[in-house]
Amino acid sequence: MIGESGEDSAPQASGRPCPRGRAYDVVRCSPAFVVLAVAIASASNYADPDLWIHVLAGQRIIDTGRVLTRDLYSYAAPALPWYNHEWLAEVVLGASYRWLGVLGLKLLKLTCAAVVMIALARALSRTAAAPRIQRIVLLATATGLISQMQFRPTMFTLAMLSIVVAKLAAESYTGPVTLWTLIPLFALWANLHAGCFAGLGSMAIFAAAVGIQEAIDKHTIGRAARIAAVTLGCALATLVNPLGIGLWTTFIRSASDPLMRPIISDWAPLIKFLTYIAQRSASEPLAYAVPLLLFAALPAALLEAPVFDDAALVAVALVFTAGAFYSNRNVGLAVISVSIPVAHHLGVAAKRSLSVAGGRGIDHREPRGATVIAAAVLIIVIGGEFSGHRLKTWDAVPSGAVSFMKSHGLRGNILNDFDWGGYLIWHLSPNSKVFIDSRYQLVYPPNLRRQYLAFLYGWQGGERLLGAYPHDFVLVKPGTGAERFVGSDRGWRLIYRDPMSSLYARNPTPASKSPDNVPTDETGAGFFFP
Repeated sequence: MIGESGEDSAPQASGRPCPRGRAYDVVRCSPAFVVLAVAIASASNYADPDLWIHVLAGQRIIDTGRVLTRDLYSYAAPALPWYNHEWLAEVVLGASYRWLGVLGLKLLKLTCAAVVMIALARALSRTAAAPRIQRIVLLATATGLISQMQFRPTMFTLAMLSIVVAKLAAESYTGPVTLWTLIPLFALWANLHAGCFAGLGSMAIFAAAVGIQEAIDKHTIGRAARIAAVTLGCALATLVNPLGIGLWTTFIRSASDPLMRPIISDWAPLIKFLTYIAQRSASEPLAYAVPLLLFAALPAALLEAPVFDDAALVAVALVFTAGAFYSNRNVGLAVISVSIPVAHHLGVAAKRSLSVAGGRGIDHREPRGATVIAAAVLIIVIGGEFSGHRLKTWDAVPSGAVSFMKSHGLRGNILNDFDWGGYLIWHLSPNSKVFIDSRYQLVYPPNLRRQYLAFLYGWQGGERLLGAYPHDFVLVKPGTGAERFVGSDRGWRLIYRDPMSSLYARNPTPASKSPDNVPTDETGAGFFFP
């Protein structure tokens, strides 16, 4: 840390913000520690299943100069409206890949991680935490974001929310600040990702909590009214997008869709999700150990230092933490919102402990910058941050089946596993179309999704999907309910199988006239982007 106020007193606990530059240790994380935090947050370089469709759509927007509003890739939803709230993020992703390939995608993610860590470092500097606590919380936050900072539009939401949280932290700890600059930020955010509603939620919660606190302490709500007015301006700014008010209806429809949770793991409750991934690998849940520790640290720190000068910021953190347990896709948002009040209350508690123990003060020394930078460089090298090598995917993709189709000139409509939609579109369009892909609630109507879920999970009546649409091929994961349906239907014949996928062709067709010995690829290798 560099710079400090020299004061060692505890912050005011009156429930009102402290005057600017008083009562707090205004310290800042050194550039070395910010660099280390950025390296940690961006250390994981695996392709999200949605990446292919985002890059492809972005490049098409660049080529045509128009935002895609109708589906082009599915035979099940031909020309249906595509409520594409991520169009600008897709343009950025598509341009990054077109100009610099995989390296461009990595640099883009690194940039978003840098915005997050710089914003949070500034916010931490507003708290009552000693430099050592600030460093620990910053690095813990970076570690908690490793699994959340993925190659998808969500990374823009993490960056934007960090800026909003930093502004709210300044409002809490140093007095009124200029908030209107957030209005153009929300106009940009609304075109990058619908996560802008998380930012609006944080501001609305903050304004409401400030209003309650003001009404109790001062019998006025002037400050809350100012924050609420800016929040309203930010909400209106989100209408500046190709969907207009449709962005709001799309968000509400997606957030309330009961068909999301059974198929998209991101939407599952956190505990259920952790139980699921623990069944696949005992090590996977470890990625969520630090976020869970941060969530637990907040109530512990509040009990240890029950001051109320940042009650509004704590309210935001608690609501976002509840949101993370409701749906694990909110974990990254909760980690960001929790980090600042955790540091503040730990700082207050540490100062009180020193005062009671008669300590001489808080040690502001930090490790040498060269050592910290060396650690950051090591993480970057090991993670291949500046490498143009292909990206591995989180989950296996049907690379063997796709290679088989290409080598045999097979093309047509593919009834596919949901997770593979984007991969198939990237490799096989426009000659082949998919049944469904990750644009789940943005393109496909509810009735179609219900039919697909019944087929995917082997529910009663799910077999009817095989005759309800003009499928040419069925590509499913072995051993699933979907394979039981198609495998027992004489109208389909298995033409390829490997450990990851089973490919069936409609029988009789030229594609189904393959040798009796079904080609297989037992290696299961080649799960890379592109």
